[in-house]
Amino acid sequence: MMNNFGLGILSMLISSLCVAMMCFLGQALSESLALSLLVFIRFFCPFLLAFWMLVTLDSYRFHIQPPFYLHALRALFVVAGQYCLFYALHHHSVLMATLLFSTAPLFAPIITAMVHKTPIDLKIWPSLILGFIGITCVLHPGLKGIWNMGLLVGLGSGFFNACCQVTFQNVSKDHSPLSELFYMFGLSALITAGPMLVSWYHYRIEHEFSYLLDSDLLLILILFSLISMSNQMFRFKAYQYAQPIYMAPFWYASIPMSAMLDWYFKGHIPDILTVIGSCCVIVGGVLMVRYKKQTSKATPIDHQTVLSKA
Repeated sequence: MMNNFGLGILSMLISSLCVAMMCFLGQALSESLALSLLVFIRFFCPFLLAFWMLVTLDSYRFHIQPPFYLHALRALFVVAGQYCLFYALHHHSVLMATLLFSTAPLFAPIITAMVHKTPIDLKIWPSLILGFIGITCVLHPGLKGIWNMGLLVGLGSGFFNACCQVTFQNVSKDHSPLSELFYMFGLSALITAGPMLVSWYHYRIEHEFSYLLDSDLLLILILFSLISMSNQMFRFKAYQYAQPIYMAPFWYASIPMSAMLDWYFKGHIPDILTVIGSCCVIVGGVLMVRYKKQTSKATPIDHQTVLSKA
């Protein structure tokens, strides 16, 4: 049991490293490519990889469980979250974008309460308040302005990520995780194709596509796609070794990992408010997980339902 739990922690830490590296590579791509083209490629390349893996390893199990509209709604939330994330990566540090993306657990109880029209448990409020104090510190009120567009859009990545998770909980997962990734990446690529084509027509971004094919960005993109798939698979592996509720706190390791990448490659050192805000967000999220763990000890968990982030 302890051996399995240790493997689960290791798998989750690798998944966290993949998240940090995805944001780091995504920032490099965002500096040279239009947002619409970047987000489309971000889904289309993993879709091709998932298709190849599904055909090669999963015996052509192409099927999706109803209701289909929930899968489409989840893809919409994933796409919206990725637009916000890459916008933040273009305007701010990797740490800041990763941190704002990691605020999803703080939004999830509020969204769940609104969807199901139920009150939020009083025991959750301390962790929510602490987490949102951390968000306020990260937004730097009085310094860069509470209405800083890049930061607020980045916060939207956490909100839509939470919407995705809430939607995902209502979707049947009888099919394989790889099949689920195939449909999620495929639907997301289909949704992002429209904005990409509009930008292609109106803003003539075909030169960026040609530049992508003729530069080192293509290697970065391939690496980005591999890391994106690895993130999903290692997280699923972690949840096979231990219940998701026990593994969730280790996902926050992506925040200090992003800070290290920012410092080592970019020379960025976070200010004191960002450090305080990061700690508050992490502690608030961990307290939230601890409460959920206490209230779900008697609830069986289906490990096929845990791939909730893109």
